[in-house]
Amino acid sequence: MFVNIGLISFFAKSHFYTRKLTIVLLANYLFIHRILNLSGGTNMRKITKEQITKPFENYTGEKIYEMIGAPLELGEAKYHSFGHVVIPPQCMSRLHFHPVAEETYYMLKGQAKMVIDGEEHICNPGDAILIQQNEKHQIFSIGDVDLEFLCVCAPAWEPNNSVYLDEVD
Repeated sequence: MFVNIGLISFFAKSHFYTRKLTIVLLANYLFIHRILNLSGGTNMRKITKEQITKPFENYTGEKIYEMIGAPLELGEAKYHSFGHVVIPPQCMSRLHFHPVAEETYYMLKGQAKMVIDGEEHICNPGDAILIQQNEKHQIFSIGDVDLEFLCVCAPAWEPNNSVYLDEVD
């Protein structure tokens, strides 16, 4: 975003409310600039997995590094969220479904058994999996190395959009 402060001053001097208008316009510009973090002309969010110091971890061994999402600190995405998931060998995610969202997993490393509504699929690096809204799903790391995959959720994932079907809260 670019605002020519000199132009604002010139415009304000040619009108009756010179000082008030200049101050209001400048204050609004600075406020919007600060709130939207427009330095450099962009609102881009860039993050690496290593910058996430506290991933979501559950008792099954799964770690979810949410990188883009609905919270302010994750970019305030509305229409999707993005995460990097790591599951150690012989561990799994919790059995769950999403009443509002759908997900896509893209396999990066390791081997997985993906179960969607009771149907099993073996997944390898380069495979993509679509999980529709309300489909019960769980992924298992079945190889000798960590299973790693990218996860895109639309709309952006929020904690109240996961219904866990196991006994543990």
